[in-house]
Amino acid sequence: MGDIYLNGSLLSGGVKLNGTAMQDVYFNGTLLWSNDFPLTISSNQQQLNLATYASSNGWNGSTPLVITIASGVHITSSSPSTAAISTGSCPGGLTILNSGNIHGDGGNGGNAYNGYGPGSNGEAGGHAILVTNSTSLSVTNNSGGVIAGGGGGGGAGSGRVGGGLEAFGGGGGGGRCGNGHTTSGGTAYNAGNYGTSYYGGSGSYSSAGGGGNNGSGGGTWGAAGGTGQTLSWSGGSGGAGGSAVSGSYTLTANNGTMYG
Repeated sequence: MGDIYLNGSLLSGGVKLNGTAMQDVYFNGTLLWSNDFPLTISSNQQQLNLATYASSNGWNGSTPLVITIASGVHITSSSPSTAAISTGSCPGGLTILNSGNIHGDGGNGGNAYNGYGPGSNGEAGGHAILVTNSTSLSVTNNSGGVIAGGGGGGGAGSGRVGGGLEAFGGGGGGGRCGNGHTTSGGTAYNAGNYGTSYYGGSGSYSSAGGGGNNGSGGGTWGAAGGTGQTLSWSGGSGGAGGSAVSGSYTLTANNGTMYG
């Protein structure tokens, strides 16, 4: 909304009624003034702190913040340990209106034991949105919008002991992740007469990676990876899937898709 004037003077510092600050001011059903700070994200971003981003675009750090993510925009992460979006500190509250794509990173697949032993676990997938600093968050996911945690990495298969000491372990597959990034499949270990073991496949935006023979595949968006096959030792567990939103929040509407 534009500025509000009274007798030719610009009203600043908010609008009050009987000493109480007004959030929005309407006239005949038309919004005249709002205390919110609106900001639209129209280009791809990675590992975005919304409070920091808004401050660099003129936000005063205290008024309610309303972030619109435009259709076709991808907000991603290159590490499952860092969410695609973190709220940062928004004392007046934060609203996200999403028509784009917010994806946490997928977890890497578990590695086969380098010798005779159990398969290692897959890595957990990352979160799409992480609520921090006790920010009060409201989310509206519009039609076509996607908010997805990353897929967990698949667990590796175990080694095997037969008539002689022989090892055989396939790697786990990488979890499904955001656009423009891949996750690694786990390594394999092979010795003896039980055949060839294979590395797990890489995860990508389009799919999770498959497991190498007795390793298990990674999870799709927001889903855990599979457990590797148990032979003479235990197969590795799949990594947990990441959350669409990690932390306390209010889902105002979901007309799109959310995973995790």
